[in-house]
Amino acid sequence: MLCILMLLSACSNATNGLTMNWRPDLELILEQFPEKEIGLSSDSQRAEHFEKQVSSILSNLNSYRSDDEVKMELFKAIASIHQLHTHIDLDDREQVLPFHFFYQEGNMYVNGVHPQYKDVMYGKLIKVQDTNIEDVMKVLEQVIAYDNVYGLQHNLPLYLLYPSVLHGLGIIDNKDEIKLTFQKKDTTIIEYAVAPVEPQNYLPQMLARRTFSFNQTNLNLNYDVQYLPSDRALYLPYRMCVEDKSYPIAAFEQNVLKTLHSNKVEKLIIDLRNNPGGASWVLDPLIDKLEEVPALTGKVFVLINQGTASSALLNAYTMKQKLQATLVGSPTQSSPNKPGEVKIFKLPESGLNISYSTREFHLVEEETDSLYPDIRVDLTITDYEEDVDRVVQTVLSLNP
Repeated sequence: MLCILMLLSACSNATNGLTMNWRPDLELILEQFPEKEIGLSSDSQRAEHFEKQVSSILSNLNSYRSDDEVKMELFKAIASIHQLHTHIDLDDREQVLPFHFFYQEGNMYVNGVHPQYKDVMYGKLIKVQDTNIEDVMKVLEQVIAYDNVYGLQHNLPLYLLYPSVLHGLGIIDNKDEIKLTFQKKDTTIIEYAVAPVEPQNYLPQMLARRTFSFNQTNLNLNYDVQYLPSDRALYLPYRMCVEDKSYPIAAFEQNVLKTLHSNKVEKLIIDLRNNPGGASWVLDPLIDKLEEVPALTGKVFVLINQGTASSALLNAYTMKQKLQATLVGSPTQSSPNKPGEVKIFKLPESGLNISYSTREFHLVEEETDSLYPDIRVDLTITDYEEDVDRVVQTVLSLNP
């Protein structure tokens, strides 16, 4: 490895169109990262392939036209490890396109827009610049780290929002104005020249149906308690596996148990959809308390989807085992038999953060690429348009 670095360091430092000094970061990755990431440290062949990719970027620095291009080559190298938890974090300070997209059966629908683009709400994005959306998604796939196809489908709409990603992959030439072509609901075609915006500026103004009106209370909290008297159901949205400073987990636990014992509850619904994880132990005390309530047997339903990952997946699996919970929704983006326990590898020059896995996990004996629901319900763009959460409605419609 030392010989490789000496040879590469001898190469010319001249670059074309680069404003950032990438060499120290790339050398740091070669020196340290393969020993830290579990998928590389435990597989010499995979590590060798990864090192060749990074070495190629380093030796060809003078041929890249932009920093975005170098960054996307590095994204590709990290994504080639094929671990959901090992990826380069997207920078949430970057400007983004003022839309929210929803992937469904090969199509990229619009379920969130800035008011000036409201004409395309619930329509389809069909081109970025002059590239068909199908080809755009194929190119984006190269830079996305995922365990399974569900993780890829979940993350494609997110990566599509970043002009720096599109620019680095050669899909667009100009990050300041991007031509987007949409097919509206009435099938007419419309083009917009779209300027990216600061996330904090456009999010408050967005016309969105990313969540349902059914679940609009206390969205700023990581977890909440809602009793639905007409359905005799207790609904617990659990949005992140992190203790909320403004609502301690112990207080949440007490609220759940108090509501459970003071009302007639025929269904307990715990919603882990779009929960990216955090620390699985945060929910463990409540799960243990619920296990002590025999009346809940057969009445616990855990909602999962492509956005359920990491510790949230672990919580779902634990409730299936301890509470005999029924899983409802769509398959998770995480595999129960993939590495986790994530740490951060900071690149000092570029400021990029690489999340990486440090520990193997094998939750289930059988080979599986996802945690699959017992009752599968896949949401569609029509559900968002009609504001009907069919996953929750499916649970509520089941006979107690």
